[in-house]
Order: sequence, then C-alpha cells, then structure tokens
Amino acid sequence: FPSHDTVVVGMSNYSGDGVEYWILARYDTAGQLDPTFGTADLTGVLQDTESPFDTGAAGLITTTTIDQGGNIVVGGYYGTGAMCVRYTNTAGRDGNNFGAVGVADLTSLAATASINRIINNGTGYIATGVSNTYRFTTLGLTSAGELDGDFGSSGVVVETGLSSGVGYGLLLDSGVLAVSGFSNSTFPTIVNYDSTTGVRDTSFGIDGVQTYSVLVSGSMYDLTISTGSTRYGVG
Repeated sequence: FPSHDTVVVGMSNYSGDGVEYWILARYDTAGQLDPTFGTADLTGVLQDTESPFDTGAAGLITTTTIDQGGNIVVGGYYGTGAMCVRYTNTAGRDGNNFGAVGVADLTSLAATASINRIINNGTGYIATGVSNTYRFTTLGLTSAGELDGDFGSSGVVVETGLSSGVGYGLLLDSGVLAVSGFSNSTFPTIVNYDSTTGVRDTSFGIDGVQTYSVLVSGSMYDLTISTGSTRYGVG
C-alpha cells in the first residue's frame, strides 16, 4: 500500500441481520485501525451494504490489489458468480471510474464462478479463479473494470482441456503470465500465457502447461519469483 498501511479483506455479518457483507479493514503502520477509512460507524472498517451486496446472498472477498492511484481493487464472489470492486484509498467505491457504481459484475459469465486472485498489470487487472464448470479461468480487465477484448476470448480464458481445475496464484514475469492452482482434481498445475493476449506460452511445459502429477492430492496456491528468475510455488 502506498502509505505502508495494511488492508485486510473478507466477509462479515457485523450488522447481525444474517447477511454476509463484503468487508475491508485498514490498519496503520502501528497496527491500529485507520480512522480516516471506513463506514461512518466503523472506524477503519468498510462494510459494503450497497447494491448489489444487499440481497442476502452469500459472498466473500478473497483477494485484493492496489493500483497506481492507490485505489483498493478486490475480487471474490457474491451470489451466483464473480465480482470485482474498486474502492478509493479513503473510503467508498470508485463509482465514477470503474464498472457500474464501482462494481465489475461478472455474475453473468458462466465462465467465472469466483475470483481467487487479482493483480494490477500496469494498464488494468488480471484475475484468476474457477468457472461454473470447475475449470481454470483467467480474466483480463481494463482499468475501467471492463473485460479486455485483447485478452483471451473477449477477456476470458477458460482451460476446458484441464478438467476439474481452479486457478489460485498469479505471477507476471517479463511479459509472461503464470497461473497456478490444480487440475484433474488432484495435481498442482502451472499454466503460462502471454500476459497481453492470454495465449498459452508453448515454450513452457507441454503446450504451456506443467502438471506436477508426482504431488498427488495437491494444489499450488501462490507463486513468487526471486533474483535470477527462479520461481517458487507454495501449496
């Protein structure tokens, strides 16, 4: 975070009405809730009870990133599918510049049931998750929260050839996008793409896919890179 504060995201039923609301909390460098952020009666905590998060459906923020403007961009699921929301770095949605009222509503995409990870790629955002048919899914979004038509098929890549798979981790490395998770229900998997087009990088693994079948009943939840371009996966 630009100010070195910490943002924590998830779900809450603070209101006690049985509804699961998307929630963000911001802590300062001393570990105290930031009084400049949040809903009026919740110091340092923003509970989003506005439409579409007011229907009583189940929902959860699972990932967050910070863009160049210091805005907080989150992803997860609500009700029947995936959503992304951009909030300002003080409080409230960035309603004038991102999606509709600050929300990129992806629930109409059968290809995306949940967003598990979102990152800022410098010009917009890349997200990964799972489709309603339980397949590896990766999305390209513009800075305005719209699907990026130059990425994949109208902004979406669904790995139909990788059965029973979920994307969890994202890593950008010199024009390559690496997505980690699992496929075939049990095997940790990494898929490499061109980060701009969403086309598989066939120089990696087998046709862009590396499945670690020796690690049965596993998943790779995140990726990072060290000096010298050595990648590390955890799961």
